[in-house]
Amino acid sequence: MAKDPREAANLGCQEPVDLALIDFTFNGIPQIDLIKTIRGCAPRAKIIVILESVSEATTRMLKKVQIDGMISPKISKSEFIQMAARLEANKNYIEPEISNALARAAINGQSYQLPVEQLSSRETAIFYLVGSGIPNAEIADQLGISCRTVESHKARIKAKLNLPSMAQVVREAVKWSGRPKAS
Repeated sequence: MAKDPREAANLGCQEPVDLALIDFTFNGIPQIDLIKTIRGCAPRAKIIVILESVSEATTRMLKKVQIDGMISPKISKSEFIQMAARLEANKNYIEPEISNALARAAINGQSYQLPVEQLSSRETAIFYLVGSGIPNAEIADQLGISCRTVESHKARIKAKLNLPSMAQVVREAVKWSGRPKAS
């Protein structure tokens, strides 16, 4: 078991991988890069994402990479066995709790209106981190890029989403990421 996404990526490319369980219960951005790396090194590997909660931001990020299932950390033994059987049959698996949360969001019309789909994977990751309240320097550190590159991505996000200011980028990112508003 790897300690962090970089170690997992290295292991995933050195050893044969049949199944990867990727924990999104904390900061999901490096895990997106991990999924891409594992997919590149082991295209037939089954990739399951562990989610504490479902947000539109997370599901949009996950749409940009190919995963085989979503589970919560509280998955029961019987549901885990059911997931394994579906994966063995080359079918995807979404734990019922997560599937229900996605359905509730769709039924209640909780849909984000900006054309976020047109953002690249890296821009989506940065938009998510901005919405999570993470400063540029920390975003740069987490993603292994420079602060200037983060600023360039934010400028492209502003242009692609046709937003008038960086302050509006931050406001929209907060809405999109599902971060609770400060009181």
